[in-house]
Amino acid sequence: MNQSIQIHNLPETVLATLEARAIRRGQSLQEYLHQALVQLARMPTLNEQEAIRDTPIELDQPQG
Repeated sequence: MNQSIQIHNLPETVLATLEARAIRRGQSLQEYLHQALVQLARMPTLNEQEAIRDTPIELDQPQG
């Protein structure tokens, strides 16, 4: 499933920075942003990290 994203009102300086980074990596802006968004989605947010940390771990009880 391929989806498109449009971002409006992006400051010119931000766009120029992202374009420069893409060029330095030998990528199109689309390729660069695709990789950046995939990487961002793989990282848990602080709230997600806290939820994981606060989840009790159930240990198997020894059988006797």
